[in-house]
Amino acid sequence: MAHVEGIGTRIKPDVGANGWVCCESLIKTRSDIMDETSLGEVAEELRGRRVRHAPYATFNEMNMASGNSTQRTGRPRKRLLGGLFALLPVALLGACLLIAAIAYGGTIAIYSAVVSDLPDPKDLDTIVLNQNTTVYDRTGTVQLAAFGSDKRTEVDFAEIPGIVLDTTTAIEDKTYWENSGFDPLGFVAAALDTLGGSGRGGSTITQQLVRSVLLPDSAFAGSVYERKVKEIIQAIRLTKEFPGRVGKEKVIAKYLNNNYYGSRSYGILTASQQYFGKTLDQLTLGEAALLAAIPQAPSTYDLRENSVVGEDGTIRVPLDSAVAKRRGVVLDLLKSARASGIPQETAMITDAEIEAARTEEIILIPSPLVEMKAPHFVNRVRDFLVGILCTDTEGCQQQLDTGGYKVISSLDWGMQQSAEKWVLSVRSTQIKEYQAYLKSIGVKTTDWLKTIHGLEINNAAVATLDARTGDILAYAGSADYYGQADGTVFQPEYDVLSGYRQPGSSIKPITYAYALENRAVTPATILMDVPVDFGQGWTPASSEGSEHGPVRMRQALQGSLNVPAIKAVIRAGQDRVWRQMRDSGFKFQNNSENVAGASIAIGTLEVRYVDLLSAYGALANEGTKVDRRYILRIEDRNGEVIWEAPSPVESATQAFAADTAALMTDIIAGNTDPAVNRPWSKRKIIASGGKRRPAAFKTGTTDQTKDLAAFGYLAAPNDPAAQHLVTGVWMGNSDSTPATVYSLDSAGGLWQSYFTEISSKLPIANFSKPEGLEEVTIDAHTGELPGACTTLTTQEYFYPGTAPTTSCSTTRLLAIDSATGLLWADGCAGTRIEANYLDLSSLESQWPKWQAANLEWIERARLGPGIVGGVRGGQTAYFYAPFWQPNGATWGGTIAPTLSCLSATPSPTPTPSPSASPVSPAP
Repeated sequence: MAHVEGIGTRIKPDVGANGWVCCESLIKTRSDIMDETSLGEVAEELRGRRVRHAPYATFNEMNMASGNSTQRTGRPRKRLLGGLFALLPVALLGACLLIAAIAYGGTIAIYSAVVSDLPDPKDLDTIVLNQNTTVYDRTGTVQLAAFGSDKRTEVDFAEIPGIVLDTTTAIEDKTYWENSGFDPLGFVAAALDTLGGSGRGGSTITQQLVRSVLLPDSAFAGSVYERKVKEIIQAIRLTKEFPGRVGKEKVIAKYLNNNYYGSRSYGILTASQQYFGKTLDQLTLGEAALLAAIPQAPSTYDLRENSVVGEDGTIRVPLDSAVAKRRGVVLDLLKSARASGIPQETAMITDAEIEAARTEEIILIPSPLVEMKAPHFVNRVRDFLVGILCTDTEGCQQQLDTGGYKVISSLDWGMQQSAEKWVLSVRSTQIKEYQAYLKSIGVKTTDWLKTIHGLEINNAAVATLDARTGDILAYAGSADYYGQADGTVFQPEYDVLSGYRQPGSSIKPITYAYALENRAVTPATILMDVPVDFGQGWTPASSEGSEHGPVRMRQALQGSLNVPAIKAVIRAGQDRVWRQMRDSGFKFQNNSENVAGASIAIGTLEVRYVDLLSAYGALANEGTKVDRRYILRIEDRNGEVIWEAPSPVESATQAFAADTAALMTDIIAGNTDPAVNRPWSKRKIIASGGKRRPAAFKTGTTDQTKDLAAFGYLAAPNDPAAQHLVTGVWMGNSDSTPATVYSLDSAGGLWQSYFTEISSKLPIANFSKPEGLEEVTIDAHTGELPGACTTLTTQEYFYPGTAPTTSCSTTRLLAIDSATGLLWADGCAGTRIEANYLDLSSLESQWPKWQAANLEWIERARLGPGIVGGVRGGQTAYFYAPFWQPNGATWGGTIAPTLSCLSATPSPTPTPSPSASPVSPAP
């Protein structure tokens, strides 16, 4: 009886180290059976039999299929089976060899296809690293900045200290000196981390260098997986091309010379000099670890971005900053590597020294880098480049700076020079001989510069955009970017325009526009300028303490009165107005809810001034907002355009209805017209020849005068291709120290001087008469149609169907006690007389608490202007001030009393109104 073992076992391929497929012998038989059986006999034996042809059928199964038992004996059977098993090893070996040949051939074909477009690793010796990305103005002729090699100083390996090498390999590639350019274990660990939701880079130092300088542009066009394959292959090829210790030294030196370390610094030596003012051999262990910490995320770990300037002017990086914490990670890994026996370049570092480096103070020197033109603007350009070109963020910062791109920006260099000059003029406030200083920078001494001289104002910012295209034409985020910081009040590298600041009353055209659009008010709606507790003790008032009583919405905005603005927003729905602002392009720090309540109406909610600039641009552009454009096009190093800014039409959204924009423009354009608004029109823009240039304008002063703002725009040019200029201005101190001056006398003056200069050669354009609105003659005091009570009329615009239909509704024929002047009742001491009076008692009756405050004001106003009282102790006043009373010295008639001769108590105080934050900015 023949006994066979292992016939039912699967054939298992085993991949050897050289890629060949080998086969184990899986069949064991007795030699006498193997010798007596031939292949021909086996074939004959199988003919006509129903044998299962599964690849793993056993000898026993074959016998069962033929109806025979495994106990059946007979020499022919033994000979047949023995021949079969004698040839099976040969057949299996042949199959294995065939599979190996196919796999080998496929591998060679794939490898050849992958490496066909890869640069020769030998090129490492000849690669030039200074592939600058340059930024130009909108004409493409004025270079604003160059990223890359002009801020790189290369060093030889011999000049790189061991602590720099050890800290770098600890955080980037701990097996660098031993691996073949690719670390499989590190790669697998990174992949597992990624699958677990905590992705990290698994690239070796060699891979990172390859990605930066030894991969073609086409490698970045495909999938990240294809690029990774090429990266790994190229890293192995590079290590093979430069073998041994000498090759490793060459690779890591090139890597350290090529790395981006933030603050526009390339190369380890440049970073050391830029941050610490030291050569590499002067670095401490803590400083070396800091530099090693940066390349993984240069924007996050940029030392200057993480630094603060102390009152003594010292630039420090806090030990709780992101980069200082990452330094701790580097030192932990360094200690771990040493404990694991991984070879180090510096053998003498102790654990105590590593722990001391962890708490070592981080002090930077002032930036010695080559100055850029329009530096704040260039920083924004860089941010937008990331969004445009970075589909894979790994290594993107470096690729952007050294990719050799030519970036044509939106900047108008002439306007930018003017903006920088005028913001620099604000630095004269603390200079004794300020007039000589102003002359040296090409600025004439103006009224507003005289006003702010000696005051605590140390900084300013200016931006201009084209309302039609969204192009940013000028952008100075602070004065004197490269100037010496002055404690905390002047931090020139900080970009005010893209940071969050309170806008004050400069927000009012936006909030009023939405109140108009929501049909909560019309320009003729009477709003009582009377302070009231809006809730939680918040009782805002006008900055000078005047209480003007009944004021039309148009004049309330032109006079920048606070209480009417708040009431308008409450009528419109404060949260609704906030949502409309958010949806139109404002980015708030809390973008999910209105945290300011009704105080949003007077600019207490911090906004980005660039967003406010765009909102004014929408008002200027018939309500249409287009996205801001900082970049017009990008060319590669060969001059081919690889990206072009979308047409403004593609990003256009309707922030306001066209009628709303026209109506709001008509209102705030009056602020530069002396015939409409005498106080604010001192900031009118004068064209060449002395003629006034029409412009819309609004200022803003925040609570305690911490932020001073001015925004506005010119009328649209007749030429549809011409730029439609919108300008915003900020003035104050970097740390929000109060400036002790109002915006009209400070930021408003800066807006006027700068805007006058950049528009001086432009043709004068006029604002068009609002179309689609009804123009109606109204009573200037009541906002209604003229009637028997009317003493003064004016023209006003209304949305169709919203014009007034009544007249003299606040005029009453009343019976008065001649002795007291109060309402007559039986028992009064005097005689009963009748006369027409202005009865304001029913105004704002939907809000009982407002009405109660109004009644108290009415009783004081009966006695005339200047009567003190109310929740804020203000004074009754005619609109606007003694030196300018456009409606005359009257509220529209003799004010009727609210009390009778028998009473001295006004109506009871009802329930509170909506609440808001307790702040009250000035106009």
